[in-house]
Amino acid sequence: MAKRAAYGSKLAIQRLQTGSYTDLANIGDISGPEISAETIDVTTHDSTDSFNEFLAGIADGGEISFDLQFDPTSAAHETLYNDVAGRGLHNFYLKAPGWASTGAGGYFSFAGLLTKMGMGLPVKGSITAPVTIKVSGKPVWHKFA
Repeated sequence: MAKRAAYGSKLAIQRLQTGSYTDLANIGDISGPEISAETIDVTTHDSTDSFNEFLAGIADGGEISFDLQFDPTSAAHETLYNDVAGRGLHNFYLKAPGWASTGAGGYFSFAGLLTKMGMGLPVKGSITAPVTIKVSGKPVWHKFA
């Protein structure tokens, strides 16, 4: 099985689900999406061997989080802040280097809401802005071509 470096990964946004995608610049570590499924307890007094029984419930697309090397003079970073405040649904794709182009596959696509943008001002470090995107619906994995 091939191993791949994550350096050079891209996260792009299509604002308000219209127009072209724009790469988000100056992103550090990216985490997610981490999908999960709720469980529904259907245990009864006659459940086999006295063990809990469950059914799969509603699934959750999770979140994407990343650290932005924040530039207070950047119009793009101001736009991200306004996206959080505006509460609009946007389309995104997440692609690692070496994966096929978005047209051929090898990426995650999803709709999401920008829900958090903070500020990090460490004594011994750079200015960062942790950002969170809440996935709305099912993130779609597009396989390699």
